Amino acid sequence: MQQISRKEAKERFDELIQAVLQGDTVQIATEEGTVQMSAIPSARRRRFGSARGLVTIREDFEAPLDDFVAYSG
Repeated sequence: MQQISRKEAKERFDELIQAVLQGDTVQIATEEGTVQMSAIPSARRRRFGSARGLVTIREDFEAPLDDFVAYSG
């Protein structure tokens, strides 16, 4: 973990981003307090068709609902 000043962080910003992406954590001291830079894991890519077979549509999907028979013409 690196601890640096705000001024140094501004000067070395690109370098710090690379360090964080490689797994390091950077703490930046400011007048108001300390902030921390850490990487967020990237989301996994979705695979098209991965839910195939998990959802089925019944034969009577479009049939009128019994609760609404009185309202239909």
